[in-house]
Amino acid sequence: MTNVVALPNFSVPSEEPVAEVVEILEEALGKAKEGKLRGVAVVMVEGSPDAFETAYHSSNSRHTMAAGVMSLHWQVSRKMSESE
Repeated sequence: MTNVVALPNFSVPSEEPVAEVVEILEEALGKAKEGKLRGVAVVMVEGSPDAFETAYHSSNSRHTMAAGVMSLHWQVSRKMSESE
């Protein structure tokens, strides 16, 4: 017999687009098309909590990219600790 356990603060995602994700990506794409971006780092989270991909590109701004990634890590960690 299999026991199903609900994970705290996790819900089964729908197949509908997430408005906030679309908004962030459209804003970033617009800036890239205008030539305003020199680097980007992305974590793409899919339907399963285990399904994610990462991608990045940095044109001669590696230190700035690393600082941005660390800042994002701090923001996500803080948000996670607040929700527990």
